[in-house]
Amino acid sequence: MPNIGRTGPDPRPLVARRGGHRLSQRSADAFKHRLRAVGISRRTFTLTGVTHMQTHLTRRGLLLGIPFALSASALSAGLFSQTIPDDLDLALRRSTDASLYTVEIAPVDPSVRLGKMHAWTLGLTDKRGRPVESARIAISGGMPQHGHGLPTAPAVTQTLGEGRFLIEGMKFNMRGWWEIDLTIDGPSGTDAITFNFIL
Repeated sequence: MPNIGRTGPDPRPLVARRGGHRLSQRSADAFKHRLRAVGISRRTFTLTGVTHMQTHLTRRGLLLGIPFALSASALSAGLFSQTIPDDLDLALRRSTDASLYTVEIAPVDPSVRLGKMHAWTLGLTDKRGRPVESARIAISGGMPQHGHGLPTAPAVTQTLGEGRFLIEGMKFNMRGWWEIDLTIDGPSGTDAITFNFIL
């Protein structure tokens, strides 16, 4: 009669199999001993007459996993714990990476407040110094020391004329080193620039 719902060792004859081959009781015990040595234990239980196997993490396996978890945490912390470079360029007026444009940015209110939404102006000229009246400008950024982006999605909301644009929706929710990344698609082509700002 099937041994239904019974947990614990199965009193019936040998049930252990490995790779589809029947094992002797001694071989089965040796196999389970090797599993325990690497941190895995197995116990059998019967349900509707079928023998099932459950794998459990033993204390040895847990202890063996701790160094790997600590190493991963240390690596993650190291990636995002860089210090502010001594020669960090804090200029808010510079040429773009390929020198297609000159960009100048500034907060509308010079006293940028932590955690408050605020606006910036952006001035854009081409390499000859002529104002760029029309351009598509994408804005992103974040904190290099913490590995996260901006908490909001700032965007250009107005063209102010003479190559000036209004950026709204900017917010800094932590003190420290922020990057403001701009991608500019204008008459001279597409170019990019990153500004550094410390709050």
